[in-house]
Amino acid sequence: KLLDDGYSPDAIKLCLFAHRYRDAWDYVDSAIEEGQELANFLKEAARDADGSGGADSGIDTAGFRARFDAAMDDDLDTPAALPVLRELAEQIQAARAAGTDASAARVLLRELGRDVLGLTLS
Repeated sequence: KLLDDGYSPDAIKLCLFAHRYRDAWDYVDSAIEEGQELANFLKEAARDADGSGGADSGIDTAGFRARFDAAMDDDLDTPAALPVLRELAEQIQAARAAGTDASAARVLLRELGRDVLGLTLS
């Protein structure tokens, strides 16, 4: 039904990941809307920039990886991992706007999103 309503598979996954897998929760329509917004935001941040090559953005990819890994190591705490991805995407977008090179951060975002969480980011 959600796919038929136009929501992406990533939106559905992100809606589910917003809750701890051991906790009961009730679906509300706003949750899928938030999932779709985050999916779109992550997708945009993960895309290759046109004409990158400016100065390095200085995004602390090791710090983001450590925070994400810590959340996932804590009984798959995906609700804590998602804000890390959002913040990483925000910094990528800021670097893009400033004309700095955030390619290493985009690689990390794609790795964590695709390889760990199974998102398509497309």
